[in-house]
Amino acid sequence: MDLGDQADEVWLLSVQRKLYQWSRTHPEDSYRDLWNWITDIRNLRCAWRKIALNKERRTAGVDGMTVAGIKVAMGMELFLEQLHGDLKSGRYKPSPSRRKLIPKPRQPGKFRPLGIPTVHANCTSRQFEFGMGGDPPPLPSASRPAAGSH
Repeated sequence: MDLGDQADEVWLLSVQRKLYQWSRTHPEDSYRDLWNWITDIRNLRCAWRKIALNKERRTAGVDGMTVAGIKVAMGMELFLEQLHGDLKSGRYKPSPSRRKLIPKPRQPGKFRPLGIPTVHANCTSRQFEFGMGGDPPPLPSASRPAAGSH
């Protein structure tokens, strides 16, 4: 992890900590700056790193793009800048998941549907997960200890 990556992770943890502390002291109030923090490019970079390291990075969604394909076609920074611009301007439209039937364990002949998101959708969902207090990689979350993203 380079210094830029670490700076993003530290920033995200500080935001999560601030949100947690603010929500504890103002339980009845709504937080108005949450959208700006969720759509911040540093949060988006943390989300990209998370999906670029997971095992699904080689699986394409309905658009046919993988993490490696995006890196080759346009580069990570351009991809993230375009996604960031779409989110901030309201142009972002979620794409459908690719459906695949996979066999159920210990039930021969039975299948269950699996939804495979696009890289755009996966990156955006991770971004919101981090903004709401999920664990950014690899540092542990300080905002919601013992709480998952569900």
